[in-house]
Amino acid sequence: MPEAKPIGSGQAFIGLCTLRNGAVQMLWWRASFGILLNFTGLAAAAYQFVGNPGVLVLVLLAIGASLAIHFNDKWRELIASGKRAEEHWTEELVQLEDANGIDGGCRIFHHGSFPAPGPKPRVPKVLRGVRHMCMVLWGVVFAISLTMFFMKEEVWSWIGPLWQSLSFLLSRCG
Repeated sequence: MPEAKPIGSGQAFIGLCTLRNGAVQMLWWRASFGILLNFTGLAAAAYQFVGNPGVLVLVLLAIGASLAIHFNDKWRELIASGKRAEEHWTEELVQLEDANGIDGGCRIFHHGSFPAPGPKPRVPKVLRGVRHMCMVLWGVVFAISLTMFFMKEEVWSWIGPLWQSLSFLLSRCG
């Protein structure tokens, strides 16, 4: 069996840089995909409200809006996990840099020279604001679709008798 050779610090550094850059690219992909889904969905919902949507469309809009609010909560978790991955690989690079150094004595990923996020990072704050705005807008879509649903006459044509039947059953049980 051949003798095991340790990985050179240069190769490890390149590998860790690749992993960190992949994590950053994935973070930006997740952020842009969430923004794309939210704004196209909101545009499609607004387009449906322009006409006189039927009962089925209003029900689908309400379901879609509630799913979009849930999606935005999961989107927050995806962005946070991407940020944690970026911070993890940056810390690994700092440790490798501290242990082995770089030719010429420069310190690329060390927190003293590498731009570490300050106390108020702007990009996560903007993404959080976009997410909150989208959640509020989806809540408005939900409220409008339910309001329009209950304003339809055909809805009351079957809700009225249903309500009377329920009232009758409740009065008999009590």
